[in-house]
Amino acid sequence: MKSINHVFERTLLIFLFGGLSLQSSFAQGLVIKDQLKQRLNDGSAFHAPLDGQGKPSGLIRVRCDVPNLSFKGDVIGEVEYQMNEYWVYLASGSKSIKIVHPNYLPLLIDFNEIEIGEIQSKATYSMTLGEQKFKKEKCGLQITTTPIQAKVYINDLLIENSDNNGYYQLYLPKGTYICRIEQEGYRPFVNTFSMRKESQALQATLESVMAELNVKCKDNYAEIYVDDELRGTGSWNGLLLPGSHSVEARLKNYDSQSQNIVLEERDNRTIVIQQLKRSSGTLRIETNPQHIPIIIDGKSVGKSPYTITLESGAHNIICNPKEQYDCKKIRAEVDVQGGDTTKVLLKIGRKENRGYQSETYDKAYAGDIDAVVELACEKSWDEDSYDEALFWAERIPNVERMFSVIKFDGSDNSHSLALLCNPDKFAERLKQEEQKEPNDMWKKDYGFGTRLSQGYGYLGNSYKMRGEYDKAIACYLKADRYGVEGLGDCYAAKGDKAKAISCYRQLLNGNSYGDERIQSKIDNLTK
Repeated sequence: MKSINHVFERTLLIFLFGGLSLQSSFAQGLVIKDQLKQRLNDGSAFHAPLDGQGKPSGLIRVRCDVPNLSFKGDVIGEVEYQMNEYWVYLASGSKSIKIVHPNYLPLLIDFNEIEIGEIQSKATYSMTLGEQKFKKEKCGLQITTTPIQAKVYINDLLIENSDNNGYYQLYLPKGTYICRIEQEGYRPFVNTFSMRKESQALQATLESVMAELNVKCKDNYAEIYVDDELRGTGSWNGLLLPGSHSVEARLKNYDSQSQNIVLEERDNRTIVIQQLKRSSGTLRIETNPQHIPIIIDGKSVGKSPYTITLESGAHNIICNPKEQYDCKKIRAEVDVQGGDTTKVLLKIGRKENRGYQSETYDKAYAGDIDAVVELACEKSWDEDSYDEALFWAERIPNVERMFSVIKFDGSDNSHSLALLCNPDKFAERLKQEEQKEPNDMWKKDYGFGTRLSQGYGYLGNSYKMRGEYDKAIACYLKADRYGVEGLGDCYAAKGDKAKAISCYRQLLNGNSYGDERIQSKIDNLTK
């Protein structure tokens, strides 16, 4: 109470208001003359409007000679006033109503206290209000508030002010009252006063307790959010209620920064948000057909399907940049979202002016599966055309069926197709053959090596061309003589020059075919 009285002394000036002008020699107040009750034989509510639940509302007919009454509660539609009677529609199930006049204390009617319980759908009720008159010298009270939107309560009853101008004029009988004036962001005022023979005026100026916050971000274009509400760009200064608040800086394609702060009453705080970092996302590129060279932002990255982590924002993609295999070059711009995976499927179409004129190519592009298989097998033996072999292998339907009919009988075509389409599955078949009896044809030496060693050599080549060097090395180690050169290529690709040169010299010492080519590889590594 000590702090309340202190606030009262500072913020509320109560003075005697002599000569208060009243509308008559009597002041008035609302009273209930005829209590609310249901009119069982009144069908006025038969066509009542529907409430929010889709049910017909109930009707209260309020007889009163006083104009300018308003009604608070689950009121449906506009209140009608004719012939000194208000027609008020309430939603079914309503349990109370508040009757307000700008010069009187409001009346709150609780339906449970008068055995009505709640308003029934399509039911009609009635009540009568009158005026309680008392002598002028007992009644006058004026209240002025700053700020003007402050709420005024007399004996815990909210005093309505339809003009919202911070000015109230009430008529009260003699007695003691509690006045409470409050507004969010201000220190509330509570005081007890008495209405006696004199009219009174109350003037209340509430003291602000708002805190001031100044936010600065080193990114001038960052959006400043306070409590998830956009407040400004680059910086913001404003008033906030005391308590906990969240402050966040957001910018498209950048990781946001946020922090929580606790402001005291009348606090003054400045916070600085550091430079935002570019966010990153995942880009997954697939093409139809697959195994197409890809360039992202001017850099060659590999072949489709391809997955990469990039900074968020727009990126330029080029597929099939050299227009290989008689197909068009495809350009696309993709917006990568930070913290998300962006998937792109690009369909590679054939050029109108065909570059390849052979009959086999014509048939393959026309959809002839035999021609497609022929090109895939033919190209798979040449390291320089292995990408094209993959291109054609992707166009072979029912690839899985091929693995069910593969015979390890020296048929190079079936082996190369299996390698192109799924080397991991081909590796499983090799392991099965490895478990067979030693007198199997795969164990026999054909001079160059066993058929099993050749199979592992093929498999190593496939993994090498796909860039899976560790898998390739494991295969080449099982391929005997057939895998020595491939083993050297893998070591060279991994940066192990010593092992690569050792493999190449082993070939030269064995009078390998292509000595000049092998020596060229050694020279490139020793430069």
